[in-house]
Parts: sequence; C-alpha cells; structure tokens
Amino acid sequence: MAFLEAERYFRRAISLDPAFGLAYLWLAVTAAYDRNRFADAIPLMRKAIELDADSVLASYLQAEMYLDLGDERAFVAAPSDAGKRWPGDSRALENMALDDLLHRRGSAALRNAESSYIAYPRSPLVLAILRDADLRTGRLDSAVARYRTAYPELFDSDSPVVYYANFRAAIGLALLLREHGDEEDARALLDGAERIVRKLPRLGKAGYGIADVLMHAIRGDRDKALAALREAESVGWRGVLWRYFRDYDAALESIRDEAEFRAAFADIESDMEQQRASLAARPEDAPLDLGEEW
Repeated sequence: MAFLEAERYFRRAISLDPAFGLAYLWLAVTAAYDRNRFADAIPLMRKAIELDADSVLASYLQAEMYLDLGDERAFVAAPSDAGKRWPGDSRALENMALDDLLHRRGSAALRNAESSYIAYPRSPLVLAILRDADLRTGRLDSAVARYRTAYPELFDSDSPVVYYANFRAAIGLALLLREHGDEEDARALLDGAERIVRKLPRLGKAGYGIADVLMHAIRGDRDKALAALREAESVGWRGVLWRYFRDYDAALESIRDEAEFRAAFADIESDMEQQRASLAARPEDAPLDLGEEW
C-alpha cells in the first residue's frame, strides 16, 4: 500500500538525517490518520516542531491532531499561539475559526473564516463553515458566489470539472445547489466526486474519509450514509476533524439524530479517550516509535 512505502521513505530520511523535521511530521500524520495510532503520532509531531519551530504547517497539523485526539487544552492553545505568530496566515485563521466554532463563538468563527477565505479561498472547511452560516440565514446566493470565486471550474457551462484537488469542495457545493433547487447540477457534482472517491483509500490525510457518507446524505440515501459511516468507524477512520463532522457539517444534518450516527461517533470518542490515556501514561523520555512494527 502507498502509505507503507511512505513510512519506509520517512524512516529512511530520518536515519540519514535525524534533524529532518518534515520526515517526523509526515510520519506523525501517517501514524494518526492511516494507522489510528495517535499516542505514537503526537510525540513524532512534537519532535517535528522541536526541529522546526517556525513551521506553520506543523502547528496547523498538530492542532488538528490534538482536536481529533480530544486534548482540548492543547488544541485551544494551538490556534491562539498560531494566530499571534503568523497573523494573516490562512491555515492559522482556519484553526482559529474552528476553535471559535467548537466553543460556540459564532461571530468570531465567521470573522476568522472570512479572513481565512480572503487569504486563501480554496479551503473546503472554511467554505463549509461560511456556507452553513449562509444556509442558516437564507443567503444561498452569497454562498454559491463564494464557491464560484474559489472554484470556477465547478461551474463549467458544459459539465463541472471535478478532480482530486476539488472533490471535497464539489460535495460542499452540491449541498448548496440542492438546497437552491438545482438538482441536475448538484447531481453532476456528486457523480464527479464519486468517480474520484472510488480511486482513493478511505484512510489517511489524502484519503476520502467520510466523503461517501456526505454524498449519500446529500442524496437523501439515509441508510447508505449510516452504513458507510459505520464502515468508516470500524476500519479506523478518526478524522481529520471528526468532531466537526459529528456536530456541525450541514451535509450530515439529515442523519445527525439517528441512533446509528450517534453510536458510531460514540465509539470513535471512546477509542480516542483510550488513546489519550495511553499518551498521558507515556514517559516523557520514552523513545520515539518510528513505526517499524505498526
């Protein structure tokens, strides 16, 4: 599998240069999101930041990892620190918006999301946060216009151009168009996204995660959405940003109150509680696990 090859590459890079921070960073990401081994991933990410303290990417990814692990204190500190160190950086602003959203600071979340969008319009998460606010206030045209600015290729007059770099945005836009009554265009976007998803693994930072759950839910296929969610949970999907999907993404509103939905996320939360305990019990001087026996 591709992530096995990647792990070997990162370990080889570290053996050649133990001070190569990016190798620790991506090995951490692999441990967390391909392997569901957050207790091994966090020390690797801390090492990456120790070696490259000025990396906004490492700070951004570590914040996501802390959120998925459920380390609330560490997550809350990370966006605040990043915002001070890298004011105006789209990724720092995105995590600040997410922090505000999760702590029910709605106005602040929208301000930071808008600022992140201005700095970098193509973040699917930022677009979704702003989209959902517009859905709540009935400003669908504004939300569609934002997607049009960020992803003009999804509005091609003949057919939307959906590929790996935009399939998540295509799914987010499909929800809007369906709410707008543009069923045909929404269907074309979902069909295009589905063609991409079929080529990808579910797990990993580059995997499709629960994109299939979102698509089924938008189409109104409740049973398929719930079955796909349970499958994702059972094979080890733990995000990125599973708490956001559980509590906020409007695409999942139609199934959020279903018992199976709540059960799947309860199992994820229980797993992460155990991993937090394992990390807390880890001695500070424990050697890093580079994954040879994962």
